[in-house]
Amino acid sequence: MPTQLGLLWLGGWYLLSRRGESRRVLWWLAAVAVAIFITLLPFLGTERFQRLLDFEEGTGFVRLQLWQSSFQMALDHPWFGVGPDNFLYAYRSLYLLPAAWQEPNLNHPHNWLLDWWTRLGVPGLFFAISWFGLISLRQWQHLRNNHQAVLALGLLAATAAALAHGLIDASYALPDLIVVWVLMSYLPECAPRSSSA
Repeated sequence: MPTQLGLLWLGGWYLLSRRGESRRVLWWLAAVAVAIFITLLPFLGTERFQRLLDFEEGTGFVRLQLWQSSFQMALDHPWFGVGPDNFLYAYRSLYLLPAAWQEPNLNHPHNWLLDWWTRLGVPGLFFAISWFGLISLRQWQHLRNNHQAVLALGLLAATAAALAHGLIDASYALPDLIVVWVLMSYLPECAPRSSSA
């Protein structure tokens, strides 16, 4: 959440500066974000918040074990991976670490880099990086068009947030998420162009 807010704030700063408009509204939005953070402070002492960064048990611990297993799986099958939708079977039969016995039925490594690498090998990893890079590049190119700058900035922020979230969870491999990625890929192309373009 802080990453998303920071990116949106910087994007707003960029767009308003480019248009020569006042940036006062951004300071008000920053004040609202600080007020929300202060409101959440009492909850930081709850067990749920305290366990978020506990790497000796709970979710954080299981994630680290999963990533360790996934990395070993990728190293064992570097060129072609274990195949599409075979992560679950390889993980629970060969790579499940004893300390992570509570979660034997995970069907993805909760990290988009490891996901592409374990399923499709190095070519899949190269494809993923190229695909996400191309999406970001196309969105970046649309920032120069005044009619599309706000849309492109929002899509860039959404892409950055999705990729950041994808480092700890699924960000593309579910049907609804893939639809979002397709929309983020093509939305700038569908937006109206300026008369000079």
